[in-house]
Amino acid sequence: MTRPLALGPWPLTRLLCAVLFVAFASAMPAGSQEIRRPKLDSRADTNDWEAYYDYGIANLQRFPGRAYSAFYWAARLAPWSGDPLYAQWVAFHLQDVPRFALYLENSEKVLTARDVRAADSTVSRAFLRNPFVHRAIEMSLYDALPGGWRADVLTKAWIAYANQKFEQANELFGKAISQRPDRYYRLRYIRAVLFVSFKQYDSALTEMTALLAKARAVEESEKALVREYESKAFYEFAIGQLEGARGNRQAAREAFERALTEDLAYAPAHIALGALSEAAGQRQAALASYAQAVDLAPADAIYRHQYAVALLKAKRAQEALDQFNKAIALEPYYAESYVFKASAHELAQQADSARAAYRTYLARAARNAQNRALATRRLAGLEGGAP
Repeated sequence: MTRPLALGPWPLTRLLCAVLFVAFASAMPAGSQEIRRPKLDSRADTNDWEAYYDYGIANLQRFPGRAYSAFYWAARLAPWSGDPLYAQWVAFHLQDVPRFALYLENSEKVLTARDVRAADSTVSRAFLRNPFVHRAIEMSLYDALPGGWRADVLTKAWIAYANQKFEQANELFGKAISQRPDRYYRLRYIRAVLFVSFKQYDSALTEMTALLAKARAVEESEKALVREYESKAFYEFAIGQLEGARGNRQAAREAFERALTEDLAYAPAHIALGALSEAAGQRQAALASYAQAVDLAPADAIYRHQYAVALLKAKRAQEALDQFNKAIALEPYYAESYVFKASAHELAQQADSARAAYRTYLARAARNAQNRALATRRLAGLEGGAP
């Protein structure tokens, strides 16, 4: 028996469409389920998401349930990151490998199960947070499946990727694409991920541009055969991120705008355009883009946080506070919202509330948090002037 890896982890007809190209409406509030925190080493910083992430990695293969809890809490502490969300999906399926095998076979009963759909939603958010999130730990799932490895080029590419032999993996992925360009063209995305890891943004952009062109050609020539919607909005969003990394803001803006032409409701592109407008000093345009993203994804704590920070910079304190309060209600464990909320209270001359927010921030922030020293100074100043 050979393992089902000929198409690479996540069969291309199922997960590359259902996960990478899923509509943003699938995002769920971070606080919709509460899971007990795992107990870390006494020296660990329990406010540091990386402490939970490292714990999860260490326990992933032997104790996937513990790993799942750790990744869940890493994501709560760092809701801006795609890595713990992605790892959470892997740990979820490692808890029931036989069911994962059925998942790969597109079992309707498995795919429609409530917890499986929730896991798919989690991994969808991972790629929306970071289009180029690494997938190497996914190989833990395939190690757990019965049978042996196939000897084809693509399987060798995934194994090299899992062993962090990234240059070899990229070469093998390229070889697989050249052998079967119509079947494996989506693997250009994985090559782009690998190029990003080396900060080779030009090469990554070449892959994503070719992928988008092929996806458009396939859609045009096989409309009657295409069952899943390949989101060109996602591709354009990823291209925009690469152009931004290359320092080409105009090209990035054009890519994000094309993403919205494909899907006006694609919230990540609105957020990205807001950030570009803000960097260009176009405050009103930035606020409009952030507000649109929040309207489209009201349960996203990070989008509300970004909108609130922009409102604070515009000295619209009460509006900022309204958004900070909503962001905190959605994700109360994200420490940064409290320090900015405290600044908004100061701007509104609400000293008591500012003191409370700074204290909460210091109680929830990691030891190495960049705003810890600032918050300590501001709190000391406010307490020194308190009656």
